[in-house]
Amino acid sequence: MPFAKEAEMQRTCWKCEGSVSMHMPQCPYCSAFLQDPPVASGGFSSCHISFPEGSTKGESEDLFAVSSEDWEAVLSDQNTFQKPTEQSEADWNWLQHWPLVALFLGAGFLAFALIILLFATDAGLTLTWPKNRAYIYGIVGAVFAYRGYLKLSE
Repeated sequence: MPFAKEAEMQRTCWKCEGSVSMHMPQCPYCSAFLQDPPVASGGFSSCHISFPEGSTKGESEDLFAVSSEDWEAVLSDQNTFQKPTEQSEADWNWLQHWPLVALFLGAGFLAFALIILLFATDAGLTLTWPKNRAYIYGIVGAVFAYRGYLKLSE
């Protein structure tokens, strides 16, 4: 515990809060310089905020005033974003791909029918697809594949 006279000659480091002698220019713990910062006479002179001298309530309301031209410009910009695009054309846009979908569906059903015909027994395929339905899958697959091929070639 330092003596009373020693405690008066100590100061606290601003960086590490260590107790340092008043006569030392640098903290021995963290090497921070212990010079006292210059005290400005104005108190808050380092703040560069300046307020207008004669500001009244009426003048501060003018700061937030918006002209009618500005409002009209903002509202017209918002109205252009809110206009719906043509929904009827976008709703039927997926139909342009139906020939390709039909081609792949037809090829899939046709391959499925061939697998059933080639690898099924009288009881059915291992996944228990009955063999008597293979002709239905084959016909549906052939129709889809043919129509898809015709529409794709157009």
